[in-house]
Amino acid sequence: MQQILQQRPRQQQSNILVFVLDSQGKYVHSFDAMTDIHPAPMHELKKRMPTYFVEELKKANKQTGASAATPRNIVHLPTVDKPGVRIYVTLGANRMNHFQVPVVEALAWNDTEKDALKYRGEKQTIEAAVLRRWLAQMYPPAVMDGHGGMDKVTGTLQYTPAGESSTHRYAVLKGKVTFYLDNVTRISYQGPLDLVLRYSKTSDDLEACWGTLATSIPRHNQQGKVAETVPMTVALEPIGKE
Repeated sequence: MQQILQQRPRQQQSNILVFVLDSQGKYVHSFDAMTDIHPAPMHELKKRMPTYFVEELKKANKQTGASAATPRNIVHLPTVDKPGVRIYVTLGANRMNHFQVPVVEALAWNDTEKDALKYRGEKQTIEAAVLRRWLAQMYPPAVMDGHGGMDKVTGTLQYTPAGESSTHRYAVLKGKVTFYLDNVTRISYQGPLDLVLRYSKTSDDLEACWGTLATSIPRHNQQGKVAETVPMTVALEPIGKE
């Protein structure tokens, strides 16, 4: 390894050196992670990096005689056997370009949630804390200054009947929700939650739920000041069956 480091052209060195090993752990190939594109503007770097890595890994394959990688198995979305919701969390553009892969969670409704969301023939208010299990999934993944969990959620939601079709009844549940994370800088954020609820004509029990939430997440620097805000979008869809 020391010999490889010494052979690297100093004018092209980045701080990342990639080593490729075979299945026995023996050295096969190495390359500077940014050699042929460094220095370069960040937008050019992002476009070139994937192709550059593939080219270098192909060189390693030739040395080992390995065949091209086989396609990965199809990724299946998480689900549950009982009625519930699937929650998609997507973060938008940010300074470090992190969080590009959506987070997907699946939850079955519990008795408390089912009771709170039963069909009502008139307007009512529901505290957001009743849906804490759902709302606790609506947080930015990999919060770099975090300890982990959701401290609390607050807000009052307005339940309103929204007509019916030949087979179903509908209602909407909406209101502003405030989230408080249990992390070092105590991040908090808020946004409008909008849910569409569907019921059969013969039962007041919730049958399906769709919804959205949009907000912006403040990210703090080491001094505790907000360095940027990252947009976050959440979508919910019904899953599972009795």
